[in-house]
Amino acid sequence: MHQVCHKIPAPGLCGGVKKSRRTDVEDLTPNPRKLLQIGTELRKLNKVISDLTPVSELPINARPRSRKEKNKLASRACRLKKKAQYEANKVKLWGLSTEYG
Repeated sequence: MHQVCHKIPAPGLCGGVKKSRRTDVEDLTPNPRKLLQIGTELRKLNKVISDLTPVSELPINARPRSRKEKNKLASRACRLKKKAQYEANKVKLWGLSTEYG
């Protein structure tokens, strides 16, 4: 029988201890500078995406590679937008708690 591993496996049942992802979730300190850096990086990334040659203008054999590259950049932009939203919410929360707390 195969064992099903859950997020927190019992010691010795599912193998080694898995590393957790390094995240900023626990850190609720507002950082406007980080928000500014994310915005700058997003603008650069959007410029790169918009400067790419449209897929319809490429030869048929180069289209899949170009599509893959554009999707990779778009995924990164999406992750950055999510990160920026999180940072903005931390700044808003800090402002509201300062004003009303």
